[in-house]
Amino acid sequence: MVKAQQEGTVLLAYNHFKEVMKKMMISFQYKPQTAEEVRDLFDTYYQSLSKSEITDKQFTDVAGRIVLSWKPDFGRKFPSVKEFVDIAGVSASVIAEKAYNGIRGQIIEHGYNGQLFLSKSPAHRHHVAFKVISIMGGWVAITTAGVKKYNERKDEFIKLYQDFYYKEVPRVEYLLGSSDLSNERFLANYNSNQITKDN
Repeated sequence: MVKAQQEGTVLLAYNHFKEVMKKMMISFQYKPQTAEEVRDLFDTYYQSLSKSEITDKQFTDVAGRIVLSWKPDFGRKFPSVKEFVDIAGVSASVIAEKAYNGIRGQIIEHGYNGQLFLSKSPAHRHHVAFKVISIMGGWVAITTAGVKKYNERKDEFIKLYQDFYYKEVPRVEYLLGSSDLSNERFLANYNSNQITKDN
């Protein structure tokens, strides 16, 4: 089991998660047949919930609300991961909307010259946003087109974000703006010229 660890974020601790899940199983009188079934259930839920960046406190609050209100239906004996994240307000659709608005603010504030740098310790949601922006043409292309064009592509952003939210995506610190790209090209040319002159 891979534990979720994000610097600067209080994420769902596995031991706490297990204790709450056991209490919920008792409340719903849900008894898997084998220890392996329990482990599979816990692993599946934990991996999905930890990617949603739900905290210990949110998880405990949501579990309490679910115990009071959730009723088994259509043969289901336990609530779905989606029900947990929807009640906690950390579902992919909610986070996608926040990411869209956050990037819109960055475009207005920095334009195509600035870097897209959403956090000093980027979390999974930031890496998903970087992935989506890259697919949509990259930071320079998005910002050069302007806020109006970005607004027109909102549905595309939201759909892509939701598609990638529960997947592994490349970890990057920031996306470069045009000034940064120009600086990098200048330094690359300068360094290659220096190397050539030394030889």
